[in-house]
Amino acid sequence: MTQETDELTRAFPNVWCPNCGKVQPMKIAVMKANDRNDHDAADILCGECKFVVATLHAEPATQFA
Repeated sequence: MTQETDELTRAFPNVWCPNCGKVQPMKIAVMKANDRNDHDAADILCGECKFVVATLHAEPATQFA
């Protein structure tokens, strides 16, 4: 886990899970850019049932070159 995701989960350790119907511990799964996706992304997951609550998308790396 990176320092940024560690700080985020410390500041916001829980997430509302519509699948469980209650607040649950949060997990973050980071996916780096690769040959299929030109940008990094991160899933915010319910720590209990692993439901993907949200997917965050970064700007494509080419925009910063």
